[in-house]
Amino acid sequence: MTMQENRKKWKPRYFLWEAAVLGLALLGVWGSGFQGRVSRETLLGHLVMAALGVGIVGFLLRQNYLTESLDYDNGEHLLRFWICFLAGLALSFACVYLPVSGWPYLAVFLTLSLFSDSVTGTLASSVLLMLTVLLKQEGSDVFFLYFISGILGVAQFRFLDETFKVWIPFLISLMVLFTCETAGLFFAAQGKPEPDQFVIPAANVVVSSVLLLGILKWFSAKVIFRYRMKYMELLDTQGEQLSAFKQEARKDEPFLESRPAASGRLYYQCMHTAYFCGRIAARLRLNAEALRCAGYYHKIGSILENAESGSVEAYLEAHGFPPQVREILREYLEPAAPLVKKEAAVLALAAEVVSAVMALLAGENGAAPDYDRLIDEVFRKKTAERTPKSLCCSELTQRELTQIKRIFKEEKLYYDFLR
Repeated sequence: MTMQENRKKWKPRYFLWEAAVLGLALLGVWGSGFQGRVSRETLLGHLVMAALGVGIVGFLLRQNYLTESLDYDNGEHLLRFWICFLAGLALSFACVYLPVSGWPYLAVFLTLSLFSDSVTGTLASSVLLMLTVLLKQEGSDVFFLYFISGILGVAQFRFLDETFKVWIPFLISLMVLFTCETAGLFFAAQGKPEPDQFVIPAANVVVSSVLLLGILKWFSAKVIFRYRMKYMELLDTQGEQLSAFKQEARKDEPFLESRPAASGRLYYQCMHTAYFCGRIAARLRLNAEALRCAGYYHKIGSILENAESGSVEAYLEAHGFPPQVREILREYLEPAAPLVKKEAAVLALAAEVVSAVMALLAGENGAAPDYDRLIDEVFRKKTAERTPKSLCCSELTQRELTQIKRIFKEEKLYYDFLR
């Protein structure tokens, strides 16, 4: 999706949420400053800092939305970020009445970064932390205490994927939080803190750990594994979708193939393509589930067109295909769309190699097939041509193309299943 298309999708209610959050922030700062009996000049300075901070957060969020720089599916759920920011704003005002060593800002940094991106989340959390420090009238050392532990937490959880390996980052983040708070105690007590002064930092670590676990559990269910059940359904070879797809393929192949005896050929071609998509995705660390699913259904366009079952887009929408799969198939099936995304390019290569091997085996005359030569020819054609379906615009690097070619050449024994 282009920046212009994203700009058209930007809805006025996003500005309303930003304006509402800004208004509540200014109201909260004014109320806290009034209760703290600060001077009019100081209160005005706090209001200006709050307005600038929230405004910059809104600007950066909007900029990253337009350039598709937000992580995960956050571009589709901008209100989710503002709701989390509003909750963080309420917490920032509540922290004014808590001991300095009891602020649970690690959870704030993690939440806002997970529901936007690392830069936007860090900036938004820093603005909230700034408000608490200003209203509490603490020094810059308190700000940096939580800022350091917060950005480390953001960095630790920055690249969550389907493996969801969170325990080591979880423990490191809590350990650094406690270390920063302990260092703050030593500075405040000039190197001689009392044992009872460690109670509140320890309690903060416990509270932060509970909040982190709750946030990560909710995030895994709503974002990371949001489509887990759907993928299981779509990738089940005995499931409803693939069984129906197999019947459609067999029914329409007499019209698609010159040899009626090739019943089921399209279906098995999709199976073999999905196998290679999975192998390559694992090697290149791509979205394996989405790529395998696209491999299973990459022939759906021809089948639906001949069966007069409706458009591909309508079929994918009606059966709830995950957005990542739809993006890959849309790029692969649209004749004028260039192959840009790595997943779409991998699908095109896998489909081309499987089709070429099956054609070679169908016309073999007893001689041993030269798979290496065939694969080299497919790659030469895909990289040398300047057509929308070549790899001239692909994000795949030369190193990745070499890895993909090696995978195809390593699977010579598997090609016997394509006979």
